Amino acid sequence: MTTHDEVAAASESVVVDSVGKTTTTSTGDVFTRLAAFGAAAFATDAPMQDYLRSAGIADPAIWSAFRLGVGHGLPLDGLTEHDWTALAGLGLGSATRRTLRLGMPGTILMPTFHPGEPEKVVGFIRLTASWDLHRFATPPAGLACTADIINAPRVVIADVPLLGLRLANLGVGGVAVVEDPAVLPPLVEWLSTREVVIAGFRTASRAAIRAALGEVGARAIDVVMLPEIGRSPAASMRVLGIGGDEAPEPISLHVLRDIHRYSVVRLGAGDAARALRTLGIEDARFVEAFKIGFLPADFDRALSCDQRRMVKGRITGDALVVPAFDSEGVVVDLMLVPATDAPAVPSLHDEPRGLIGAAVTTAYDSVIVVDAVQDAADLSAEGHRQVVLLRGVRDAEANAARMVANGVRHAVVRSQHDAEEISAVLRAAGIEVTASGERHVIRAGSVLTFPGVSAAAASVAIEPPAAPSTPVIIPDLVLVEHNQRTEQATFTADDISYEVEVPWDERTRIAVRIKRGGHEHPDRLDLAEDAQRRRCASSAALRVNASPVVIEAHLVQLHHAVRDLADQVAAPPPSRRPASPTAMSDVERAEAMELAKQPDLLDRVLADLGGSLGWVGEDSAKRLTFLAAISRNLDEPVWVALTASGHGERCPGLAAIAAITPPEDRVHVSKLSDGTFYYADPAGLRHKLVIIDDASAISTGVGTALRVLKRRGALSAPRVERDPVRGDVRTTFIEVHGPVAVLTATGGTVDPQLQPHVVEIAADESPEHVARVYAERHRRLAQPSDQGEVERVIKRLQNLQRVIGPRRVTIPFAEGIEGFGASARDRREHETLASLIAAHALLHQHQRQVIAGSVTATVDDFIVAATLMNERRAIDHGGIGWHAQRLLTAVSSAGIADFSMEDLNRLLPGWTRHAFRAGIDELVALDYVASSRAGRGAVRIYSMYHGRALPATAPVSCISLRSTRQLVKLAEVGDTVKTNVTAERDVG
Repeated sequence: MTTHDEVAAASESVVVDSVGKTTTTSTGDVFTRLAAFGAAAFATDAPMQDYLRSAGIADPAIWSAFRLGVGHGLPLDGLTEHDWTALAGLGLGSATRRTLRLGMPGTILMPTFHPGEPEKVVGFIRLTASWDLHRFATPPAGLACTADIINAPRVVIADVPLLGLRLANLGVGGVAVVEDPAVLPPLVEWLSTREVVIAGFRTASRAAIRAALGEVGARAIDVVMLPEIGRSPAASMRVLGIGGDEAPEPISLHVLRDIHRYSVVRLGAGDAARALRTLGIEDARFVEAFKIGFLPADFDRALSCDQRRMVKGRITGDALVVPAFDSEGVVVDLMLVPATDAPAVPSLHDEPRGLIGAAVTTAYDSVIVVDAVQDAADLSAEGHRQVVLLRGVRDAEANAARMVANGVRHAVVRSQHDAEEISAVLRAAGIEVTASGERHVIRAGSVLTFPGVSAAAASVAIEPPAAPSTPVIIPDLVLVEHNQRTEQATFTADDISYEVEVPWDERTRIAVRIKRGGHEHPDRLDLAEDAQRRRCASSAALRVNASPVVIEAHLVQLHHAVRDLADQVAAPPPSRRPASPTAMSDVERAEAMELAKQPDLLDRVLADLGGSLGWVGEDSAKRLTFLAAISRNLDEPVWVALTASGHGERCPGLAAIAAITPPEDRVHVSKLSDGTFYYADPAGLRHKLVIIDDASAISTGVGTALRVLKRRGALSAPRVERDPVRGDVRTTFIEVHGPVAVLTATGGTVDPQLQPHVVEIAADESPEHVARVYAERHRRLAQPSDQGEVERVIKRLQNLQRVIGPRRVTIPFAEGIEGFGASARDRREHETLASLIAAHALLHQHQRQVIAGSVTATVDDFIVAATLMNERRAIDHGGIGWHAQRLLTAVSSAGIADFSMEDLNRLLPGWTRHAFRAGIDELVALDYVASSRAGRGAVRIYSMYHGRALPATAPVSCISLRSTRQLVKLAEVGDTVKTNVTAERDVG
């Protein structure tokens, strides 16, 4: 057994080995005091606490157990001169200026301990929240652990702080964080008497910990734990005893709001017609009053990855959604009513929140209380609009006082369950309650006076009418004729006939003509209103000499029959859903995720584009075009036009990008009409890559639509439709939503109306590149083709893009970007740079920090995007194109003033006539070259304008970050690539 003295000696030896000092005791004392100061400051630091909650560490007891603190704003007055001397010796503070360099705003300090003496702090791990960086702020020493680890028979070593805190938050005991494997050798003897488990995501870090533990590491259990613990292997979860499930994440109000809005849209699109008929909900005004929506079975496709994880297992599709609102009108809960025999889900929380039908309590002082949606719908169909739905006793307790404050004074309780308990709760709040079972009939418009209740308050409930002395037989209605063209239907019941109007919409106020014995009674009434049915029955009974009870009963039947006919004839067509994405197997998804987490991800994609898909060279064009395709998942995507000098030339880049884009995310068109995009599905273009084979096919109308779609993100237009059955004409307004990314190709230049919105990438037509193309083509011809390998590459890159979902991207260093002027072109280039940074971050989203659902861009993303933009600026500098620039330079270097096409062929061998024509046309248009008129069969001569100099070649303003300090801070996220992107010198 290890004695206390040996434990203390081991603790001292850790500090001695790491620091090289002999006064370790005083250092441990000052660290202990600083840890206490930091923990006290952390208790009031709300931003850092919110950060831990967002990272899945929501239990304050875990924060306290690990003695987390902050390193800024500490009360340093309690430190002695000896303390400052010790801190200065470690490089952590200045004894003269009394400053402490232990932490900064936005950082969390995790104290470390020797596990045998868990009361004395031997070091600090600094966790930077904004970048999720973690490293020792002091010389490496000790483990970050709880005080009770000294009694733990098993120690779970986590390789990163957040993983250790998450495991402890899930109830795993004996968790210790190893920030640096160098701290482990002095602890081997203490760990040798315990079971050791090494947990982490990175194979290399687990192997380093195992090697540092020596013999203890050889027998340690190795488990793979992913950052999202719920996705870790089941075997690893069982070893740690956490059952494979993370603690359920609460559903945020934003997610509830978005799901409810989506459900209302789907109901309006007609998806809920079957569910409403199945549940017997026929009153459109009830659906509108209760703000009911519908979630289709595949509703989760409309959610982000974070939202899907949040609602997984709690919200199911193919169900009606009934929202509950708080006093501010915010959706705080949802009631789900499946369209099957499955029971309804009254609440998404442990206890119901909010109030269903809250608007009713402010409009009526007497209400009907039910606990089932079908009961509320039936009452509404009978004309009762004052219905409130309470989901049990707890819901009544939470909302009784609110109902009183809203003006409710009387309630008729018709709940199927717990009616007595609900009534007692409402009475206790001061509401007069009348319990009503099936033997009571509640009719709106009639008055029954209750003791202590006003007549107006009681106007919604009456005693059942006295039963007639002789029973009245009500014959059933029979449909005789339904003329869909005239929108008329005829029903009969014995000798009474009813001619009614069948509306094409949800109207319930219709024309009715009642006939009997040569007499008739025309009327227009709302069949859903009980009072109007009674009025019509009374008048018609006098006119046609029939029983009012029979006619009133027939009018109720007519209401349901007419709604059935309207649903059959005028139900909106099923919505056009976008093609469902190709399902990936678990193996394919795992391979795609592994590829998405590779640090050289973009280079691997470029290698596949060139090796298997035939896009030779042009690495800069490949990077920019592929990132533009990825930017379709952003709100402001990049549009690209691949240009060449010759019309009709095949563009390998267009074909390659089209091949690797998933079919469900790609819209590939060759011919466009002016109404192409206006008649698309409203959500069919959202986050799609629109590939246009030839930009010359873009007409003026299509160009206008594309410009509006680029600037506004949506297209709106009226649509005139003629009903194929009734022949009537209606005008509806449609809106097609973006954003979309556009990729096109053309010979020559891009149409002027689209030039400001696209990034033009000219094809490399130099002899050297053409030679590389020929060499690659010859190689392919000389070797047997492996079509299977090409298909595997395409499948792999498509699956990669399937695991890259739409997300918001935050660029924290945006304010430090410089190098842009005030011109309109500079403003467009600035937008393009921001989109390229976001696209690169989105491509690497599984390697970037995600805060509140937003991917955080790093300096690596800036370097790639800025390099591409600086290259584009260098190519475009001077105001003329690549072909014109090369041609003008060659003619000027040769010292000739007049030249023909044959002269150019000698100066630039290997160029095509299309390349010459592209350069000459631009030079003539810009007055660098004059073109003589030539007759039939004569050679055209071109002349240089005398005194006209070559385009200016002043250095282009380089895109950069404001300070090297900021660049270095950003670079701490990871290694950066070599680049010509520079940062100005920090003089502050």
